[in-house]
Amino acid sequence: MIVGCLLLSAFLLYSWHLRQNGATTLLERTVLAMAAPFLTGVDSVTGFVSGGWDHYLYLVDTQEQNRGLLSDNAQLRNEILGLEEIRLANDRLRELLDFKEQTQTSTLPAQVIAEDFTLLLRTVLIDKGRACLLYTS
Repeated sequence: MIVGCLLLSAFLLYSWHLRQNGATTLLERTVLAMAAPFLTGVDSVTGFVSGGWDHYLYLVDTQEQNRGLLSDNAQLRNEILGLEEIRLANDRLRELLDFKEQTQTSTLPAQVIAEDFTLLLRTVLIDKGRACLLYTS
């Protein structure tokens, strides 16, 4: 700690003297030559810490971006599943329309909304009724 303070004061004195005279003396050049390895080490350590901090901040930003992309990805997957269900329903409706065009009797397309499979009765509830002129026989 004391060596660091002495070096700092020597560099401040050197900087002030250089502004006044514009040239270095033999003593100043000797002190600079002796302090060069220490200053190189300090510069390397500060560069390493600074670079590590920059990489850490980059990783934090990348992690936040990754969370956002994962959220977007999950939302898009849900949307794809919904669209797949719509596609399947459209395929079923197209089959029903094709079936209707092939049959000669009058038909009424309906969707099954409930099923009851018991041993005695097998009941299906559809979404059409008397309002559509549908009666049981």
